[in-house]
Amino acid sequence: MTSVAASSLDLRYDLHQDRLVLTARTVATGMDMYLTRRLTRALLSGLLDLLMRTSDLVARSGPDHRGDVLLFEHMDAVNRVTACNVSPSTVAPALAAQLQAQTPRLLDRIDVTITRGMVRLSFLVEAGEQAWLSLPRELVHQFVNMLLKKCQEAGWNLDELAWVDRRGQIVLPEGTRPC
Repeated sequence: MTSVAASSLDLRYDLHQDRLVLTARTVATGMDMYLTRRLTRALLSGLLDLLMRTSDLVARSGPDHRGDVLLFEHMDAVNRVTACNVSPSTVAPALAAQLQAQTPRLLDRIDVTITRGMVRLSFLVEAGEQAWLSLPRELVHQFVNMLLKKCQEAGWNLDELAWVDRRGQIVLPEGTRPC
């Protein structure tokens, strides 16, 4: 079995399965994979911990302010990607039909590694790696944001990650950037 080197990820919620469906795509192919609530919680916790431990800004801040500094970094990264007008990728009709015809694979685990400033996400099932994608730090924040939005849409209670969603309580003066 060959692993797909994904160039993009899509995320949606499957109400009937109560799972997130992660679609890893290249230009020519794609595959759907199920993320359970438990795996999603572990992935989010792991990614946020990794972002916290690898941030120069967080390392230079006092222990009481580290969560806030990471939150500002997160807000800045999400706003910057949104400001770049990143639009959802369009799926060719043939690829959309291929994705609809396949049954999503249930992910057993997701390995996260860092190499030269890039975060590699490896999506694994019992048989081995299904897909992988390398992202710069800023896009890891965007992926975390996507996951949080879908968890909220699904009604999944992830109270331990609620601090990331405090950004709605922060008011910045117009024209200033969070970081």
